[in-house]
Amino acid sequence: MIHRISVALRRALMIKPCNISVLIGLLAAFGTVLPAAAEPADERTVETLVFVGELVSMEPMANPCEEESKRTGTLSCIIMDELYRARYRVVQPVAGTTANTEVTFQVADHYGFPAFANTPHALLFVAVTDDGNWLHKYQGVPMHRTEDGQWAACGEVDYRGVDEALSHRAKPLTFAEPIARRDAVPPDAWKRMLPWWKERADTYRISDGQVRCLKGIPVQEAYEIVRQGVMKAREVRLPPWPTGH
Repeated sequence: MIHRISVALRRALMIKPCNISVLIGLLAAFGTVLPAAAEPADERTVETLVFVGELVSMEPMANPCEEESKRTGTLSCIIMDELYRARYRVVQPVAGTTANTEVTFQVADHYGFPAFANTPHALLFVAVTDDGNWLHKYQGVPMHRTEDGQWAACGEVDYRGVDEALSHRAKPLTFAEPIARRDAVPPDAWKRMLPWWKERADTYRISDGQVRCLKGIPVQEAYEIVRQGVMKAREVRLPPWPTGH
């Protein structure tokens, strides 16, 4: 039942129990719901799977709060996000899973279709809870193969919290393939991203309808930024990057 959703799941979705006065307050705040990083830890253990995954499918889901309201006639919660059911194949396991297995989980994104799913591969942080598997909010980092077969994020990866900021400077890397092709990207997305790429000529090179990345962050450094930044702030404990990877 929606009103019994666990703390871990509320964190993933940023669901807030509400009455009509709270609903009015949320709407007055332009529909913005802040991450519940300061909530007490759930009394149940929440495992987190971390892996570089290959996208198999990303399908939209119905809003569970709206579905509950239709059944009961009472608005007991509100979700200001689009919901998706994702399926990924594990390409490189980092924590809690093994290679070549498939992981299905749900994604909540306030901005619509998850940006990380516009690329075939991503570094993903998935919470395994009694209420199912959920992506830790916004913790999907697009990944690309480098010429030497490693994984890396294009450009900078950083975390800016209330008390600290973490950042690893992007370094020159040779990526095996273009990170985007005009004929493979929805026209509206290409139009939206083109100014971003052009403004960062030190990171992106655009030629013949292709975007190549010139520098980035190796996957292990991206993992440590998320582990020591967002995950630490949300009181989610993760191990250091495994040796031998």
